[in-house]
This record gives sequence, C-alpha cells and structure tokens, in this order.
Amino acid sequence: MGRDGAQGQAAADGPAAPRVETETTSPWGSPLGRWLRGLVHDAASELPSLSETIAAVRNELEHSSTLGVLFVRLEHWGHLSRMYSWRELEEIYRGASQVALGSLGSGIRAMDLPADVGLQGEGFAVVLSAPREELDLSFPMVDSVAERLEAAINEHLARSLVPRVHERLSITVGAAVLQSPRGEQTLEDLIVSALVEADESARQKQWRHREQLGERLEEFLEEGGLTPLFRPLVHLRQGKVVGYQVGLRGPASTSLRYDDVLFDVARRTGLEHRVLDSYHEAVLSHEHLADRGDGFLLISAGSSELIESAVRINSLLYGAPGRNLSARDIVFLVDTGQVLRHFPISLASFRSVSELGFRLALDLQSDCPLPLDYLRELEPDFLRLSGRSIRGVHREQDEFDLLYLIGRFAVRRGIEVIASDCDDRQDALVLRKAGVAIASGELFAPASTRPVKPEVSPA
Repeated sequence: MGRDGAQGQAAADGPAAPRVETETTSPWGSPLGRWLRGLVHDAASELPSLSETIAAVRNELEHSSTLGVLFVRLEHWGHLSRMYSWRELEEIYRGASQVALGSLGSGIRAMDLPADVGLQGEGFAVVLSAPREELDLSFPMVDSVAERLEAAINEHLARSLVPRVHERLSITVGAAVLQSPRGEQTLEDLIVSALVEADESARQKQWRHREQLGERLEEFLEEGGLTPLFRPLVHLRQGKVVGYQVGLRGPASTSLRYDDVLFDVARRTGLEHRVLDSYHEAVLSHEHLADRGDGFLLISAGSSELIESAVRINSLLYGAPGRNLSARDIVFLVDTGQVLRHFPISLASFRSVSELGFRLALDLQSDCPLPLDYLRELEPDFLRLSGRSIRGVHREQDEFDLLYLIGRFAVRRGIEVIASDCDDRQDALVLRKAGVAIASGELFAPASTRPVKPEVSPA
C-alpha cells in the first residue's frame, strides 16, 4: 500500500475519536483535501485520474442534479507493511479497483466513473450516476451501493489473498451525495467536499470495526485467555538456542490470533497497558519456564510503558524465586517508531531500565527511518529485523547491502542483530555473512506454547 501504510500509522497512536467535518470547515483544509491539492496521478493505475473524473462529472450534472460518491478506504493491522513489499501490497489495491471496474453498469447500479484520486495507500473514489428510473440519488440509496461494493471487494480479497494477509486488512466504503453547484460554488470544491464526506463515512465504519475488535480483545482479557508463544532464538554460528522470542496467541476465530495484530489493536483502542500487564504476567508465570535452560526472553514492551513494565516485572521476578530468572534474562523489545516519536522520554526510559539490569532491543522497521545518532544514544543490546527485510534476502543484493551495513554498525557498537521470520536455509547463510548473530523462524522451529529447545545446526 502506498506511502507505507501512512493512514494505518496515523491511527495507531491511540483511540482518539474520528474527526468530523463541519459546514464551516474548508474541504481543502482536511487531510484528504490537502493531499488532493498536490495530487499527481499515477499513470500506471487502471482507473481514471481525478481531472478526468471532474470533466465527466460536469457532463453528468447536465442531466441530473445529484450524483453519488463512494470512497473505498483500505486500512491494515499489525505488521502487514513490514512483512510484504510494495509490489506485493499493490496487488491488494489493484484487486479492489478491479472489482469496482468489473461492476460497471451491472451489479452496482450505473457505476459510471471509478476514479483514482492518487491515494493508493488509502483507497480510491467512485462516482455514481443517477439510476435511470430516478431523477435524484438519496443518501440511503448511495449507502446501500457502498455496502454492496464493500462486500464484493472483501469477497474478492478473501478468495485471492492468503489468510495471514486478508485478515490483516480492513476494507470500508463510505458514501456521500454530490449536488449541482449553487451560487458561487465551484465544481472542484463540491467534488472535494463530497470526497471528504465519503472518506469520513468510511472512517466512521473503520472506527466501529476498531471498537468491535477492542471489545473482543477486552472480553478475551477478562476470560484470562492470553497464551504466550515461544519462538526459539538460534545463534547462527554456534547452532544452539540462546533464548526465546515471546509473543501471544489470541482468539482463534479472529485476526487477533496474530500477535502483531493483537498488540496493534490494543494500542489503538487504549488497551495496551492492560494487555502488556497480562502478557508479562502470563510469560513469567508460565509453568514450563523453568524448562527453558540458559538463555534470554525477548518480550515486547511499549515505549511509553517501559519503566512501568520494568518495575512490574522486577516485582514478579522477586515473587517467583524458583524460576531462576533475573533482570538480565529479560530483553524488552521496543518499536522503533514509538521511540522516535518521543525520543527524549524514550532515551531517559532506556537508561533507567538498563540501570535496573534489564537489556533492551529495538525493533527496526522497514518503513521507519534509521537515525544512527539516535541508536548510538539509546545503546540497545540488540537490533531486531523481520519481515520483508529478511525473507528472500539471498535473492536481493540491495537488502543484503543494507543488512551488511547494519551488521557492521552493530559490531562496532557491541550490539547483536536478531533476524525474525527466517524460513529459508539460503537466507540463513546470507544473514550470517551480513553479520546477523541470531535468528528465529520456521527453518529452526515453529512457535510453541512452551519453551522447547529444538536440535539445530550452524548456518
């Protein structure tokens, strides 16, 4: 998805209510309006450009006083943009737009003008001409079309995508009605106003979907259903298990069963604090934890919750002396994006947690900047890479070069690099050459509900 899922990240900071346009708000001042001001059409798209659509709308309004406008909005959950490349994610957008094109003049009334408004990271617009038997379109009529189009797109993506991709997507279609210009109103202003209104309608549907996921997660927390999942971390040169990356298994019937989605939903719905507390307690009280042997536990933590998590885990460690665990055995994995958004606070938290004896790891994102001066200040013990930065690296010279540079930097700073999602032996060999010390993935062992030490060999 374009702009590396910018809209998904914009919503990821918390559960703030969606913004609602008012009559006094200029449509050009909205986020969508500002984007449309600088719009450059992607000529590779199969959909018409916005300028072509404006011209067509002008012709349509000579025959009808109202037109319908739909906005198809694509949102994703978890680490989808880190797991897959732009070319792979572009197929999602292409598939959705092909459904709209395939509906022309057939199943969705007289959908005459699907229009690419240059928002491949977020969606696209569709303009509906008036049905032949009616002179004007009402909002309920347009909204019913939006619901049918939404169902058709989701059905297509469910058939064409693997579950781990489709279940990290949320497709909603919003509706609005565009009326003929009156007085000094310009057609361009009216179209942008209708697009903003349809986009807001789609956002409201996404907001309701987010609330439903949050309610399901809250129910799951109350049921005490969080199950830790242990992924063995293997030293590539020594061929031995040196620790475990610990995730979560959520409800099997929803996308919350993916731990990255579960943490993402928790962050967006204001449940992050509760989830982290329950998760940390479930990990440290695990009945088989004493069977793990030597090694560390790589545990996810929120940047803003880091000190509180460290203090809480310290108390849990003192309360379970039979576990043979110390602060040194716990490595907090923190999202780089969160750290960079509030760097001064994050830096103070890192130093405080390190003084308590814990170790720290930064989760480097493929869609996030890599300021080396910040890394030097933070002084993490580990850097973690995952997803598209790892998969197929033996075929990608550019990815190898980047990994090699990160590896050299890490060695100079005394940092170890961890590669997650390593499923291919050739990738493991290349990772070792690039300076990656530790890896996890299906190549070594699947995630398990107990810390199992598999038999492995050096890469």
